[in-house]
Amino acid sequence: MCEHKIGSVIILRDTTLEKGNSTEYSNPIGIATERDVVTHLGSKTQSLSLETPVSEIMSHPVVTIQSNSSLKDGIETMQLRNIRRLPVIGKENGNEKMVGIVTEKDIIKAITKALPSSQTASEGMTNDQMQFGYRFMYERLINDDHFSKDTHPGMG
Repeated sequence: MCEHKIGSVIILRDTTLEKGNSTEYSNPIGIATERDVVTHLGSKTQSLSLETPVSEIMSHPVVTIQSNSSLKDGIETMQLRNIRRLPVIGKENGNEKMVGIVTEKDIIKAITKALPSSQTASEGMTNDQMQFGYRFMYERLINDDHFSKDTHPGMG
């Protein structure tokens, strides 16, 4: 995670394809996040070393969302489960597999892009003010159903 400057790694189950002997990694079975590492380090009952299997610190089962779900569904799931990353599951060649990941940062970018007033309002704001603004936008999005598949097809 440090080397690639990312905050999480999705752990996928390997599944051997019926046609041929190739192995495909497609089904998420866990997620290891910075929070998982810190939580494990802070535990007085567990020791952590570079040899610790990722399966010992990863969060599982993984909370996922379908690729045809709305932005609102994603935000609600992330808020309800108190998570910042949401693997996206879709169909590829008739099989369900992980096709991407949506992060809190991705959602903030999408909201900022879709709301023209937020682009100019963000100039000169402190980080705390920006976070308050994003939380306000989240609430507005969820309560007003501002972003629906009908009003913003690219967002749903």
